[in-house]
Amino acid sequence: MKTASGKKETALTRGTYAITIRERSDDHNFYVRGPGLKKALTGVDFVGTRTVTVQLRSGKYGFVCTPHANEMHGGFSVR
Repeated sequence: MKTASGKKETALTRGTYAITIRERSDDHNFYVRGPGLKKALTGVDFVGTRTVTVQLRSGKYGFVCTPHANEMHGGFSVR
């Protein structure tokens, strides 16, 4: 996960965020889960750019490409 300027981000302050996903292949998706949030932000067939606004609460979050969960995953914390 990176900021709009390209800096890697692993810790955020709780609040509302716009997450932009750039899917270049129809083999992937982007699923995020954490306190109050369990949602696929893109589906496996989606190719393109999508921006989704989410409310992040304090806690730990994880994101994953479900078809490639062993290799494509990450996480961040919200304080």
